Amino acid sequence: GMNADRVASTPAKKALKGKALGTVIVSLQQTKLDHLASLRFFATIDEVMEKLADEMELDYDKVGVPYCYPRPKDKVFWGKRCHVSKAMPIVGRCYESKTSEPKLYLSGSCYDALPPQEMDRYIELEKPNIKKNAEMVDVFDVPYDQNGKLLPEGKRNAMLRLDLRKDARVVMTYGSFKGDKGKILGLNSQGHFQIALKHDVEKEYHHGQKHRPTSRRTMGRFMVEAAVKGQLDHLPFVNSKKNIK
Repeated sequence: GMNADRVASTPAKKALKGKALGTVIVSLQQTKLDHLASLRFFATIDEVMEKLADEMELDYDKVGVPYCYPRPKDKVFWGKRCHVSKAMPIVGRCYESKTSEPKLYLSGSCYDALPPQEMDRYIELEKPNIKKNAEMVDVFDVPYDQNGKLLPEGKRNAMLRLDLRKDARVVMTYGSFKGDKGKILGLNSQGHFQIALKHDVEKEYHHGQKHRPTSRRTMGRFMVEAAVKGQLDHLPFVNSKKNIK
């Protein structure tokens, strides 16, 4: 058989000797390795992974439901910044200080980590005030510096404000477009960000952009999600100084 079969057969045989957990096979059809499998599912991988994610209480995009971020939409507290994690917006449970001025906010996980005697200092907000905070929709705090470089752990007290609202000004931070400026045009039909860039017609771009004064790009919300989580090595752009208030 194919050498790739060893990916399944080797751990399966080790499991028979108590040296591994074994092999899981997911397929609608029978395979010649079924008798060696520790777990055997006659289903599609999507069906099995969905059931597994539900059992593990993991957040994932349901089949047929368009991707969105932040999610769920009805639990996004736009403009509210957790004063512990520094994340903004707060998604899910949000707590507000009872007495502090200005008000302090906590995400659900940060609230749960408080000592019992400090929990009474906060009150849980029932639901986001969408109308009141509409002007802060699509404004995020991300763990990067003003040059788009990822901040190291432990040095994220000063998060970067990333404004992705319509007409926000941006400047590219790396690659052949580095230094080029643009603005957010708005959202496309799928809710991703459309960006108009202005190029230097005298600059030699490695992909043949020379003499083309402008171009349009799309930044998916999945990239915004990765940026908020600090999973990008570098932000593709930051807001220009003219846009920072």
